Amino acid sequence: MAGFLGFILVLWVVLGIAVGIDASINSSQSGFLWGLAVFIGGIFGVLIYVLVGRDKPGRETSTRRTNQPRSAGTAGQGDVSHVCKSCGETYRTTPSTEIDTCRSCGGIHVERV
Repeated sequence: MAGFLGFILVLWVVLGIAVGIDASINSSQSGFLWGLAVFIGGIFGVLIYVLVGRDKPGRETSTRRTNQPRSAGTAGQGDVSHVCKSCGETYRTTPSTEIDTCRSCGGIHVERV
């Protein structure tokens, strides 16, 4: 009986950690808090996370992770003024515009071209 309860406890902790890691990738909320919610809430926490917590699509394909600049859907609106060094997102704005974070990946490595 103690072995079964130990297995359930380990499974519970691993599930909380797995949800926390997934939430840090696929959610705009804190991965730590989602992991804690699953650890405390058990299967109900997992259901809530799956239904509410995942607000970003699944993992990106390898073609998306290239360092080649990609169009942001603003073709023909001027030259590229900024590029995200993390994902390659391009921005077509006035050169004096400040961009703090990438709208695509959330990265902070957006530089002027």
